[in-house]
Amino acid sequence: MEKDHTELVTQLEYYFSDKNLEWDEFFWTEIEAAAENYLKLEIVLNCNKIKKMGSDFADLQAAVEKSELLELNESKECLRRIDNVLPEFKGTRKQFNMQTRSSKKNSEKVHNDKEEDPEDKDKFFAPLLLVIPDVTGLPKNGKLIEDTIGKQYNTVCPYARINRTNGHVVFDKNATEARLIEKLMKEGFELEGNTHLLVESDDRERNLFNKENLNYLEKIVKKKFGKQVKKAGKAAEKKLFNSL
Repeated sequence: MEKDHTELVTQLEYYFSDKNLEWDEFFWTEIEAAAENYLKLEIVLNCNKIKKMGSDFADLQAAVEKSELLELNESKECLRRIDNVLPEFKGTRKQFNMQTRSSKKNSEKVHNDKEEDPEDKDKFFAPLLLVIPDVTGLPKNGKLIEDTIGKQYNTVCPYARINRTNGHVVFDKNATEARLIEKLMKEGFELEGNTHLLVESDDRERNLFNKENLNYLEKIVKKKFGKQVKKAGKAAEKKLFNSL
């Protein structure tokens, strides 16, 4: 008896739909990087919903052949939209550590099937903490740092502070392009003729910053942007800031 692939066809077509691709960074990035926008079937096999269906490689091939919106390549190892159109990505890129990500094999990549609600981006401020490890010569003027970075990178730098040992800069992941963060970490910012570099924060630094500055940050974010600082569930007091 021939298998019923109706549910699988529907799921695959959803993955490749404008509705999903406009907000799904994982699929959008993989398709953009693929030759002629053909995505390897083995990547789709690692999606949680596909695993729950118990689908195998042959099932994916059969489902694509039954779809009116998708097609296989000649080797039948990859699929893409028949119209070969990739819609504009409207979400915020979250994968900042591209070197680590790209070093993984395709078979190790997993899509978590979590749909991103664009309305959340308007309501919540998702903190991304960067550290200035060397503050030599920097004035203890957070506003000056915010304005300096903002002007040099044509962006909004929501919060910055300088203390005796280091400095902190906070961005909103929901409103900041990943490329900008990558460029800032690579090139740093210029102030009074000196270049100051930034690095990603570790768990200890995030927890310490959270303990000392969370209440103040919440007030600043509410006043400046009318948003709430997005916390990580019950563990928010210990792990507010997610790693890059």
